[in-house]
Amino acid sequence: MGLTSNSDEHDDKLVEKVLEFAKEGVTKKDIMERFSLSRPRVRRLTAELVNKDLLRQHVSINLFLTTARGNIYLRKMRSKRKPSKLL
Repeated sequence: MGLTSNSDEHDDKLVEKVLEFAKEGVTKKDIMERFSLSRPRVRRLTAELVNKDLLRQHVSINLFLTTARGNIYLRKMRSKRKPSKLL
């Protein structure tokens, strides 16, 4: 998920938006509807994020939640976007 092309940049932004959205818990259907993604795309995306420990699936309540590592990722992405202040 590096920023090497427009597609990668779009994927990074999508990952960031999904992780932000999943802080309170979401289903695959919620992700599909919110971001207008196909079922196979959501399945691949959630599998990748779970594999990278950015998202956790809670089977008992049928929700995906952003992990602590996912929250750290979000903070890093936000800090990269903020322009540094010169003193």
